[in-house]
Amino acid sequence: QKLNEGKIKGILPGIDYETWNPKTDKDLSKIGANYDTSNISGKNKAKKYLCSKYKLNENSLIFFFYGNLTDKSGISLIHEVFGDILKNYNTSLIVVGRGDDFRELSISELQENFRGKVIWLKDCTFNELKYIIAGSDVVLMPSMSEQDSTLHMVSMIYGSLPLVRGIGILNDVVRDKINGFKFYNYSPSEFLNKIREVCDIYFKDQKRWNKLQKAAMQSDFSWDNVVNEYVETVYKESKKVKKQ
Repeated sequence: QKLNEGKIKGILPGIDYETWNPKTDKDLSKIGANYDTSNISGKNKAKKYLCSKYKLNENSLIFFFYGNLTDKSGISLIHEVFGDILKNYNTSLIVVGRGDDFRELSISELQENFRGKVIWLKDCTFNELKYIIAGSDVVLMPSMSEQDSTLHMVSMIYGSLPLVRGIGILNDVVRDKINGFKFYNYSPSEFLNKIREVCDIYFKDQKRWNKLQKAAMQSDFSWDNVVNEYVETVYKESKKVKKQ
């Protein structure tokens, strides 16, 4: 049963830096909000633009969710815990996505109960998505099961820290309190505690937050890096075969 154990190695997908790069992003250029790790002030401009567009508090910690409103994506966890977070912390939540009537109603009720703090968009354009990613502080990916999404990688490039459940590719990329945040059990209490931890760092230790942002932005998800990793893996495996 263990014959093939250790013989399969996963290689992360890549990101197109011509499309996703806050330093050269043409959409961010339109609002004068380009930035990189040497000068992140453009991200603050992107946040101000986002808050102005959706009438959110500029000083709030902005969380963002993008995806189908299903249990698989973790939307039930978000609905269950964010009432507490929005009530007790200076936070905002942007949700982009569609789901069944029950899930859409739950997000609609959250928006109704926290006017000026929750924005729900059923759809958004590609340009709008870029503004939301750049202007948000944290992207939420509390997935119940593994997702084939690179949103957490894109958000890291833009300095928006991923808060993920540690499964699959999410677990491979995100290191808790180093370049993002991570929890493991699909549990409302564990998710809530992790969000509280995020809020505490953001509001009480901006120096540490900036360090996390910089670490996330310095990640290399280029296709060149993917190819190099693939070649290196094939080379190592071929040497093992020759020794057998």
